[in-house]
This record gives sequence, structure tokens and C-alpha cells, in this order.
Amino acid sequence: MAALTRHAFLSGALARYSPILSRPTNLLVVPARGTKVKKPPQKPKKKATLNAFFTSIESKGFLRPYKPYNPAKDVSQRLDSVCQSVGVSSNDKTRIDDLLVRFKLFAKCVEEFEYGIPNSKLVTIQTIGDLREFYQTPVITTTPYEALQNIELPPNLYIQPEAHRFHPDTDKMFNGKTAFPQSATLVTGLKYKDKYPGHRPEKPWPIKVHSVFDN
Repeated sequence: MAALTRHAFLSGALARYSPILSRPTNLLVVPARGTKVKKPPQKPKKKATLNAFFTSIESKGFLRPYKPYNPAKDVSQRLDSVCQSVGVSSNDKTRIDDLLVRFKLFAKCVEEFEYGIPNSKLVTIQTIGDLREFYQTPVITTTPYEALQNIELPPNLYIQPEAHRFHPDTDKMFNGKTAFPQSATLVTGLKYKDKYPGHRPEKPWPIKVHSVFDN
């Protein structure tokens, strides 16, 4: 009987306050101190791979200032003679692991072919076959822009091989005056610093202000 009475009392209380609880309210839930807040799951970050790094470098079109090299027809025979003089087998599968032998062999190749092996290529040469392939491969240092000068172009296309920079001593079309009097044409590259002279204009300031009361 007591349980039924208590149940009826709670049912009536909830019935009286149910409209109030059902109303929409703007409540700010603040977690208590020490409560761990569950963060939303994050997507795992992709790790940069070595192949992606190489692909990025290739897409930039980076051209190192290598010395041009055109292999001779008898490169293979001359390389065999170099290997024989150093005491190394000329078989393509012969490995070059000894550091002293590598130094003597590479130094002899530089003397014979008049072309040195760049530091970036030393790690790729592990056998005599790698060395033979290196000296049989031509090195072309011509950029795509420079290559356009040697081909037949359409009549509406012109290639200007040399850069044109303004200098008041050489440009006499407007008596050495420029459209940008306060802009300097500085050549900061070490390769073109002596080839293209720069120009630093005179500062137009301080400007002397004339007063109407000077007269």
C-alpha cells in the first residue's frame, strides 16, 4: 500500500513539472574539474616518403650548374685500360667497396676523361658497371629556354636570349630617363653580377622646401 502511494505521489509531481522541463532552454554545460573531455577523432597525418621528396624535386625543374660532358666513342675501352692500371677487374659486376681503391680509380678516370664525378653521384656508383654507365651518359646543361633558340619557331614567336635591363648610360631612347625613377635595378646573383650592370638611382630626398616668404 505504501509503495502504491509513493508511486502515485511521484507520478503527480512529474506530471505537474513536466511542462516546465519540456520547454527549450539554453544551458551551458561546463565539465567539472578533473573530468576528461573526449576529443573528436582526427584524421592521421600522412608521413612524407622519400619517393614523394624526389618527385617534388623533379617537378621543380631544378638544374644544377654541371659541366657539360659529351662521351667519346671509345669510352668503354679506355675505362678497361684505367681499371687495368689501377689493378681492378673490368667486369661490370665488380664492386668498388674499398675506399682507397675507389679514390685511385675515380682520380684516374678524371684524368683520363677530363670530367669529374659530382658528389651527388658518388653514392650511386657501386660497381664498374655503374662507373661505365656514368661515363657513357652525356651531360646536357642546356635549359629548355635556351633550347628554343636552336629550333625553328613560329613567325609570331621570338626568343630573347639575353636579359634586357635598364641603365641610364646605355638606354638613350628617352635620354636615359626611366618610368620608375625611384626604383633600382640591382643584380644580386653571383653568376650575372658582372654580366649585367645594375643601377641605383639618386635619392630625390631631402627636398628643399621653398617658402613664399623667401622673396
